[in-house]
Amino acid sequence: MANRRWHKLPRRHCRVAICALACSAAMFFILGVSLSESQADERGGPATDGQPLGSTSAAQPALHRASGEELKRWIDQLGSAKFSVREQAVQQLSRCDATAVEPLRKAAEQSTDLEVKSRCLAIADAIYDLDVGKRTSEFLKDPDPTKTYGFEGWLPFSEIVGKNRLSKRLFAELIESHPDYASENSVAPAELAAEAEREALAILNKFRTGQNIELGDAISLLYRSIQSQGKVPASVDQITLLLLRSAPFTIEISRPPMRSVLQKLTATWMQSTQSDPTSVLIIAIDQDIPESIQVARQALGNPQCEPNLFLVAVSALMRFGSQEDLELLAPWRAEKRLLQKEVPVQVNLPKPIPNPDAEQEQPPLESGPRLMIRPPVETRLYELRYQDLALAASAHLSGFADIRRLFPRLQMHPTYVYRPDSLAFPQGDDEARQQISEALANAPQAEPSK
Repeated sequence: MANRRWHKLPRRHCRVAICALACSAAMFFILGVSLSESQADERGGPATDGQPLGSTSAAQPALHRASGEELKRWIDQLGSAKFSVREQAVQQLSRCDATAVEPLRKAAEQSTDLEVKSRCLAIADAIYDLDVGKRTSEFLKDPDPTKTYGFEGWLPFSEIVGKNRLSKRLFAELIESHPDYASENSVAPAELAAEAEREALAILNKFRTGQNIELGDAISLLYRSIQSQGKVPASVDQITLLLLRSAPFTIEISRPPMRSVLQKLTATWMQSTQSDPTSVLIIAIDQDIPESIQVARQALGNPQCEPNLFLVAVSALMRFGSQEDLELLAPWRAEKRLLQKEVPVQVNLPKPIPNPDAEQEQPPLESGPRLMIRPPVETRLYELRYQDLALAASAHLSGFADIRRLFPRLQMHPTYVYRPDSLAFPQGDDEARQQISEALANAPQAEPSK
């Protein structure tokens, strides 16, 4: 009877019933797969210290760490005229671990074949999401800083910036733009400088071609230079300085969340770099990095310190120094060499005193708004010597009560403490400088800060 009723149904109703049964079966299948994956994740989870990156688990197939020759061959095969060769290359590349991401991205940038370019980018993104992206999420959530989640480069990096959540975020920024760090344990010391130079050239190419510069680019060059103990070529230092003056680094280091770890990384680099110390100190003063005081002290320890470096070194000393630096300034307080030979200064002249006996000529009446009569001004030439800045810095560090009494034209500067031109004296005015020296010598010494 049931069969007869079924056959009596219209064909349209039969098709609807069959579709409903098929959809139900599909839903049960998807639900079963999802449950099995979640159970596998609970059993295996992401790659941790106890589970190597290439190990097989129920949640994820084994990932292959391909050699450079293999990657090059498979990437070249993506442009093959044979469909089967292309598909085989896609399958091989898709099984690679995070070390393949950077070569694939570079191949996409260099290729003129649109299909090869799109395939490289798609495979690189898939590998990153499957491998690095998943592990990064778990890595950032875990409060235990000793768990690397397969990121072999995390522990040496954390020795510099610290082991905390902000340091983890900084490392995540690094591996997002340079995935090679995700699986890197250590580069041979002899190769560090060469690796830094290759990265610097790639970043320079970004500047030239108008590509977006990422925070990870600056982090990478800073870290490579620190690893190589300042033995990178001068060209790498120049590009590093360029990055430290450019967005997004200048933006991120000014924000509270990342400020402390970026300052720590930059300070470590400053203590080991062979870069132009003037540029280094300018960045340090602008970004408020006290550790740069060592660069300033080294510069002031050179009797032949050139003028521009002396200006920023004294400013850094006034910003970050202490009374212990007064001894370092002692020889400069007697140095009469010129920093600036002619400093034009406008001086308001006193109003002339009228002579009551002389006949005063009445000025004609004028209609319209009254004109403001300004006092007469004269431009005089002042000079700025090494000793002028040294005297001002000594007064500042010794806690002199009234510095304006020593320097009547003193003007403050929001970043560099004092405006250097406001410390200048009239040409040949040695008497004023001698009075400042005597005032500093006779002033009571403040208690050193603990």
